[in-house]
Amino acid sequence: MKRVLLMICSILLVCACVFGLFACAAGLKDIMNIKEYKQADADMANEGIATARDGISQLKENEQVYLDGVNTYNSGLAAYADGQKQLAAGEAKLAAGQKLIDDNTQAYNEGKEKLATIEPLLPLIDTYQQFRNGTIAKLPGFETAQAWFAQMVKPLGAQLGLELPDDVSDLPAYIDEMVADGKVQLKTYEDGLVALEEGKAQLADGRAQLADGAKQLADGDAQLSVYEDGQAQLAEGMLQLLDQMVPCGTEKRGETVPSLAKILGDDFHGVYALNDDGSVKKVRGCDFVDLDACSAVCDGAEEYLSLQEADITGEVLPRIAIIGMMAVASVLGLIAGIFGIVASITGGIKTGKKLGIVSAILAVAANVVGLITGYTDYIYPTRNVIETAGVAPEDIVTTYSGDLQFKAVVVLAVVAVLFVIFASIARKAAKKKVAQAKAQANAAAASVAAKSAETANTERLARLEAENAELKAMVGSLAEETVKE
Repeated sequence: MKRVLLMICSILLVCACVFGLFACAAGLKDIMNIKEYKQADADMANEGIATARDGISQLKENEQVYLDGVNTYNSGLAAYADGQKQLAAGEAKLAAGQKLIDDNTQAYNEGKEKLATIEPLLPLIDTYQQFRNGTIAKLPGFETAQAWFAQMVKPLGAQLGLELPDDVSDLPAYIDEMVADGKVQLKTYEDGLVALEEGKAQLADGRAQLADGAKQLADGDAQLSVYEDGQAQLAEGMLQLLDQMVPCGTEKRGETVPSLAKILGDDFHGVYALNDDGSVKKVRGCDFVDLDACSAVCDGAEEYLSLQEADITGEVLPRIAIIGMMAVASVLGLIAGIFGIVASITGGIKTGKKLGIVSAILAVAANVVGLITGYTDYIYPTRNVIETAGVAPEDIVTTYSGDLQFKAVVVLAVVAVLFVIFASIARKAAKKKVAQAKAQANAAAASVAAKSAETANTERLARLEAENAELKAMVGSLAEETVKE
C-alpha cells in the first residue's frame, strides 16, 4: 500500500513539475511582453515629451511676435473693412454719377446742337447790336434794329430750329446769356464725365488696394495659423498625456502609481491660459495655450514614467524570483518523482526524498514570496501588440497574467509536500524491510556457523580418541618389549 501511494504521489509530482515548467516558460514570456510593450510606451512617451519641449521652446520664442502679429492683423482687418465700406460708398456714388450722366446725356447733346445753331446767328447779332447802337448806318428798309431783327434774324433762327421771342429788348444779352448758360451746362456735364472717369479710376485703384490688402491679410492669417496650429498640436499632445497616464494599481493593492493629473496637483488649471474670470483665453477664436502649464505637464509626465518604471520593476522582479524558484523546484521534483517511481516498483530505499524536500522547500518559498508580493493580484497585463502607433484602440487587447503561474506553484508545493511525506514513509518501510532481511540473514549465518562448529568438534574428538587409542597401543607395545628384555 505504501509503495502504491508513493507511485501515485511520484506520478503526480512528475505531472506537477511538467506543468510547473510550462508555467515558468509562459510566465517568462508574459514578463518579456510586459517589459517590451511598457518600454515601447515609455519610449514613445519620452519622444513625445521631447518633441513637446521643443515645441514649447519655439512657441515661447515666437509668442510676442505672434501677439504683435495678431494686433497688426486685427488693425488690417479693421482697415480692410473700412476700405470695403469706402469702396461700397464710392461705387454707390459712381453709380449715382453714372445715372446722372445717363439722365443728362440727351440734354447735353441737345444743348450742343442748340449752341451749334446759335453760332451762325452771332454775326447777325453783332450787326443788330451795331445797328441798335448807331455805330453803323441804318439798314435799308428798316427803321429800327428790332424791326430788322424780327424780319431778318428771327425767321433765320426759326429755320435753324431756334425760337427767339419778339419781346426781347436786349437781344445780344439774351443770346449771350443763353450761350453762357448753355456752355455752363455743357461744361458741368463734361466735368461730370471727367469726374466719372476719375471716379472709375479711383474705384479701380481702391479695388486693387483692397485686393492687395486681402492678400496681405491672407498671408498674415497663414503665418498666424502656423503658430496656432503649433499651439493646437501641443495642447492635443498634452491632453493625450493626461488621458493616457492614468493611475496604476488594483482594488486590493490600491493606487501604486498616481495619475498625471494627481501628480500635477489641485493647482493645475489645465493647458489653456485663463482670463481673470476663469474662462479660457481666446485669441482669434482659438484657445490660447499656457506654455508654462504645458512645461509642468511634461515634468509631471516624466515623473509618472519614472514612478511607473519603478513599479513595474517592483512587480516583475518578484515574479522572476518566483518563476526561478518554481523552475528549480520543478526540475528537482521531476528527478525526485522518477526516483520515487523506480523505488515504488523495486521497493528500494532511494525514493527521491532529499530532492523532494528541496523541491518542496523551494515551492513553498515561492508561494511565501508570492503571498508577500501579491501573486494573485498583479497590476500589469500582457498586450497583443507592442507598438500601438497606428493601431485602432479596439484592436488592442490586454490579458491578465499570473493565474497560470499561481496555480502551478500552489499545486507544485502541495504535491511536493505530499511526495516528501509518502517518500519518507516508503523509505522508512523499505529500510525496515532491509533491516529485517539483514537480521534474518545474520541469524541464518549464525545457525550455519554453530552447526559447522559442532561438526568440527565431533570430528576432532574422534581424531583425539583415535590418536589416544594409537597412543595406548604404542604404550602397550613398549611395555611388552620392556618386559621381554
